[in-house]
Amino acid sequence: MPGKRTRQLPKQGVRTFSFSRDAVKQDARSVKVSFSSEQPYDRWFGSEILLHDKECVNLDRLKNIGISLFNHNRDKVIGRLENIVIDDVEKKSYCDIVFDDDEETDTIYQKVLSGTLKGVSVGYFVDNWEEVEAGKPSLNGRFTGPCSIASRWTPFEVSIVSIPADDSVGVGRELEVDNNTEQNTNKKERENEMTPEELKAFLEKFVADMLATRSAEEQKTVSKEEITKAVEAEKERILTIDSLCRDFGLEAKDHFEKTIDEVKDLALNAKKEEMKALPASANIQIIADETDKFRDAASDAMLLRGGMKLEKQAEGTNDFRGLSLKTLAIECLAKDGVENAHRFSDEDLFKKALTPSSSFVSVVENVVSKSMRIYAPASTTFQDWTSTGSVSDFKEARHYRISESGNIERIYENGEFKHDQVKDEGISKRVYTYGKRFGFTRETLINDDIGVITKVPQQYVAGAYRTINQLVYAALTSSANIYDGSVLFVSGHSNLAGTATAVTTAGLSAGYKAMKQQKGLKGKQVLNIMPRFLIVSPDKEAEARQMMASLADPSSANANVANIYQGALKPIVDGELTGNAWFLAADPMQCDTIEVTYLNGKEAPTLESQMSFDRLGIDYRIFHDFGVNVLDFRGLYKNAGA
Repeated sequence: MPGKRTRQLPKQGVRTFSFSRDAVKQDARSVKVSFSSEQPYDRWFGSEILLHDKECVNLDRLKNIGISLFNHNRDKVIGRLENIVIDDVEKKSYCDIVFDDDEETDTIYQKVLSGTLKGVSVGYFVDNWEEVEAGKPSLNGRFTGPCSIASRWTPFEVSIVSIPADDSVGVGRELEVDNNTEQNTNKKERENEMTPEELKAFLEKFVADMLATRSAEEQKTVSKEEITKAVEAEKERILTIDSLCRDFGLEAKDHFEKTIDEVKDLALNAKKEEMKALPASANIQIIADETDKFRDAASDAMLLRGGMKLEKQAEGTNDFRGLSLKTLAIECLAKDGVENAHRFSDEDLFKKALTPSSSFVSVVENVVSKSMRIYAPASTTFQDWTSTGSVSDFKEARHYRISESGNIERIYENGEFKHDQVKDEGISKRVYTYGKRFGFTRETLINDDIGVITKVPQQYVAGAYRTINQLVYAALTSSANIYDGSVLFVSGHSNLAGTATAVTTAGLSAGYKAMKQQKGLKGKQVLNIMPRFLIVSPDKEAEARQMMASLADPSSANANVANIYQGALKPIVDGELTGNAWFLAADPMQCDTIEVTYLNGKEAPTLESQMSFDRLGIDYRIFHDFGVNVLDFRGLYKNAGA
């Protein structure tokens, strides 16, 4: 199984060392010991290293309540710990074990004096891991992978142990703790754990079996590189199965002969059976993990800093409100296990913060995504009167309109029903891709330019809707031919006023008459289309609104003449239009006019991001798949205006 291995690293562990009799001070009943170092330890998941920079080791618990045990047995407390220190140069930790004077402890102390007991072991929790891939350096540059580095860990007890100290002692064993101990290690999980010795034996058998399938001559030609490659692949397979079994409570050693897919199936079936055993009334809740909570809180804080209004902000948002982008990047790196990020130069901070898997990138992308959704396209008007359609691909699609049916006729006694024919008409429509690219650069981080990740995405979303708006009104005013080979507004369509007038009673009356008298595809049935919208340019806005709001007819010299069109039409005023022309449009639910067609019905723009290779930053691209198509001329009417 090539690629990086996914595994669940243990939270707890023990390490065993030896100490010299010369370190024993008989008058104080104490012994000075080094209980941990940066020496790599081979565990089931690979080499483990405990970092010993002072900021990496949390000694608070050990100093406050740390004790010394015998063989990690909580019921056998043998003394207290004093003078606990980290040697930042030697990369080791030291303490004095001061033995109690009770009879049981004295027995152990005397064995220490005599040299019978020479081993000391530390129990610890690991808070943060740094995984280093093969051949790659660690963040501090001191180690080369493959290895797992505990970049933040907490020792909590130091034990005198009875077994000799060497590189294998304690390896692959997790700390046994009772149910009252935080981060309790499940006993079954420990039993599933594969020791290095078992792994070595398994791989040796694998090589032997592999060679046994070949002839003696073929075995002579097998290269060391081929065997190494096969062993690494098999090791990855075994450890993947081991990890799966640990996660799902299976006995790993029973499944090493199976394929990974077979083990996955077993794990899923085991989970299904576990779910079936739950009571029907079980109250199951899905709770966001700490990573999601951190991301949402930090994102909402950035949005609020950018002037966005949120209906409901995430829990913990106020904790991030005062952070600059640079400070947030440092917080994110610390959460990812990167130590001393506050000491990085701006260049190094930016490089580390903008890696694809970092929390900072996740927060930024969440801010960008949310700012896009907050935008409301209030500056465009096409949504008010056009229809919405969908196609499944970029090929030219056909939109079929069915003609009106004939009137039903009286059937006399013994008469026959007459067959009526319905005509259909196909109209071509299609969508295209429109897009733009923008970026988040190093200068943005340094200058704390929050607007780049809050306002800029909104501007591009607004630009996407403005593009649709422009195309819709271009279609409305275009002199290009539509589906039937004629321009949209022409006398042959019966939708163009013969005389140009202002928005007056007479002009509207002519428009109403023309639309109501439009006939269907067969040219027989009157459609009686009712205008719903009055579309004008800003030049005619006052005139149109006055006509729709006035009780008296604005176009009459007599103030007592009622305005019969008061409130009859919804005014649509758009800056894409200029001049005196005005239009009537039907409700798209009654009659097709102009349709905005989206790919797979997706009406919102899509945002994608990737790390930039030619500059320091994140590149974003926003794109929208849509088309503007004239479906029918019958629901539209134009007056050139005056």
